[in-house]
Amino acid sequence: MSWDDGYACYGTSAIDSLAQYNDPNHPMLFLLAHDGDNDFGGGYTYYMECVSNFVHQAKSHGYNPTTIQQYLHDYPVDPNDIVKLEDGPWVNADGDFGSPQFINWNYPLTGNQTYPNQFDIPNGWQLDERNWAVITAAQNYVETAETMAGGVRLSQVQNPGKDVTEAELAWHFFLPGLNSGFMYYGSSEDMPDKPTVACNLAVQHAQNVINSSRVSDVNPPSIWYLMRVPYNPGGYGAGSLWSYRYTQVSNEFYVYTFVYDVSGVKAVNFYYRIDADKVNPLNDNANEVFQPSAFGLSGVGPWVAVPMTRRPFPSGDAQGIHFDYYPTVIADEYYVELTQFKDQLIDYYVEAVDIYSNSKKSDIYHVYIGNNTQTKPVSFRSAETNPIFVK
Repeated sequence: MSWDDGYACYGTSAIDSLAQYNDPNHPMLFLLAHDGDNDFGGGYTYYMECVSNFVHQAKSHGYNPTTIQQYLHDYPVDPNDIVKLEDGPWVNADGDFGSPQFINWNYPLTGNQTYPNQFDIPNGWQLDERNWAVITAAQNYVETAETMAGGVRLSQVQNPGKDVTEAELAWHFFLPGLNSGFMYYGSSEDMPDKPTVACNLAVQHAQNVINSSRVSDVNPPSIWYLMRVPYNPGGYGAGSLWSYRYTQVSNEFYVYTFVYDVSGVKAVNFYYRIDADKVNPLNDNANEVFQPSAFGLSGVGPWVAVPMTRRPFPSGDAQGIHFDYYPTVIADEYYVELTQFKDQLIDYYVEAVDIYSNSKKSDIYHVYIGNNTQTKPVSFRSAETNPIFVK
């Protein structure tokens, strides 16, 4: 029902205010929504006192405490009653508000200080993305060190002892760099430096393993999440990226990511295929596998390869942010611009190959490209003005 549930014991007042709209033939289902153990919710008092009190109060008001599974069993969903819900993370994160790409931790690349409100995938920068580029590079070092060392002990990664190995120390320092709070709080205090400090320590220990090892590098490159801008090409945008306005966007879009390999990256390609009927059905997995024919599936076209453009990603100060620590290693950005699709559903992924021909494929992503072509948005957020479009 509310984030309030995560900060104090919660009563039925909000439900009481909506009860008059309930349909007894298909009653409302209310969920408690809170941020786990970030504050109050999730602790002993919450579960042993607040939840118990809430359930008893709800029953005394005539409500039926249940589970989602039981609710769906009691009130089956009409298979023809379909409502499109866009993917989205934690609701009400500062400046995020349901973004399907977690923009509060993963802000799209934007222009320099002269044009701060402009998507700029080929030349832009963002603090979050810079951190992910550092983390992607460090991840490859740590994974390579683990392989060359013949493995690690999780107990030593968590709590290093006297016989801890360098590979275990690499993981020990790397993992805290993934703390979501470092990017959630943006440029506050020393948050911008913390992922870099963790990754530099991790790389230092990983290098000790790699430099002393006689084992060949068999680890593939590390590939970060595939970002898509705009998220709904040829359709509409909404939320904070579009000034909370339902905004028409062009069918032209970028996909970008970060890639790194300790031994060096030889090639990074973007692969796409076109769906035959523009539908990704629930009753088969043709869109979800790389070779549908191997499973007797069809309905998608052949994979088409497109080389991605490499860009060394800036690791220094930018957009008014000064760092006290700079990364030992940072991944390169790889991007592709797609302009040819309209009213089509495509599957896509990225494959990266290192100098020893070790290869890595990303997950398969899907996007439907709509019919909008007349406008191409370049400005995405302003508290004072409407979005700007260039025809």
